[in-house]
Amino acid sequence: MVGTLLDILVSVTALLMAVAPVDQIRKILRHRDSRNVSQTLFWVVALGTGSLALHSFYVHDLFIALPNSSACFINTFTALLARKYSHGDNRTTEQSDRKSTR
Repeated sequence: MVGTLLDILVSVTALLMAVAPVDQIRKILRHRDSRNVSQTLFWVVALGTGSLALHSFYVHDLFIALPNSSACFINTFTALLARKYSHGDNRTTEQSDRKSTR
């Protein structure tokens, strides 16, 4: 019983960790700029959660493997998105600013 409750608790907290970067993704996409976002942080978290997911699949612990796989995917996506917009496209930002003032 305690083991099952602990498994569920760990899965829920891992899923919360997985969705944590969604706000950063939203900000990057809205401003098309990621100068205020640490790419290194997302790569480190992706590496850590990916390693934990691989180990969890190896020992057949899906309560840990699936949420950490999700976290790895989302953090990798966020890091790649931050890299894409790391220099900011001024032309695109200016165009979106003009559209918002209309």
